[in-house]
Amino acid sequence: MNYMKHIVIADDERLQCEMLNQILKQKDPEIIVYMAANGQEAYEYLQKNQADVLVTDIQMPVMDGIELIRRVSEEWPEIKIVLISAYQEFEYAHKALEYRAVDYLLKPFRVEKFLDIIGKIDDELEGTHRDSAQMNYYEKIVQLYHKDCRMQKLAQLLRGKTSVQRIEEEQYQSLCDEGVIVLLRWKRLSQNKQEGITELQQEKLLQEIDQSFSNGYLVPLDKGVDAQEYRMALVVQGSTAEDAEDQIKLYQEKLRQRKIIIFWSGISRAYKPLAEHISRAVEDAEEMVAFSFFTKNVGGVFGWSEYGESVNRIPKSVSGMEKKMQEQIHKGNIEATLE
Repeated sequence: MNYMKHIVIADDERLQCEMLNQILKQKDPEIIVYMAANGQEAYEYLQKNQADVLVTDIQMPVMDGIELIRRVSEEWPEIKIVLISAYQEFEYAHKALEYRAVDYLLKPFRVEKFLDIIGKIDDELEGTHRDSAQMNYYEKIVQLYHKDCRMQKLAQLLRGKTSVQRIEEEQYQSLCDEGVIVLLRWKRLSQNKQEGITELQQEKLLQEIDQSFSNGYLVPLDKGVDAQEYRMALVVQGSTAEDAEDQIKLYQEKLRQRKIIIFWSGISRAYKPLAEHISRAVEDAEEMVAFSFFTKNVGGVFGWSEYGESVNRIPKSVSGMEKKMQEQIHKGNIEATLE
């Protein structure tokens, strides 16, 4: 066991406590095991000490296992819980599972079964440790944006808040080749609207995009009305629109197969030099990603080569009105769109 360091066992049967303690010590001699004779003793110990796992019986004096599980679940939700129950206590065990018990052992149980459960929990703790140890990749890019003045200027250029003449010469030269702008949006595929993307999923997604476009770089954008949706611009240099679209479509298909994240992208026409036409490229990409309205639940890749003709057919008066509505929606001013 590499990540399980501290276990609390609550059981009024001293012999069973000693047996579980011996099994755990044989597996990992350095593990800390505290043995409590009842739920109240275990609860008071946890108020003063941190633990990774609670192993508890149901029937105990002073405080039973059901009440102990309820309190631990409310106060220390990070603690993994294993319930020990006899066959006749199954209804109690079922009630306890409502309080998020990880697993349960049915008396009499085999040592192998106990070790299987402990091994599974140790694997879960390893994943949690890895998640907390790695900084959210999205947040890293956001921090880089705030720290790097050049990145800020590029973001301002993408938003039309500064001119190409005000960016540094080195940055300007890097945008003198043919290139495209890709606007990216993504969110978790879930029925629960409050459930967002985990840090590990976020980091993996952005790393894969970054690796797919070695000739491009990501620029963070402000979030829109949907707090669960993430947005970024991908500046791709030395690439045609078709090549960029093909790469994004391959990545989109990977995400669709995983069935975890909904992903949309809008791809501009290719411009050369990109630096001189970056505002127009951003407008192209914005018009393309607006087609995501029609694929809210499945995602999509919208490139100018395929969808640009549809935009060209929209009357200017309608296009202008749509742009104003989009601006208000982006600002969260929904009422203004209804005027």
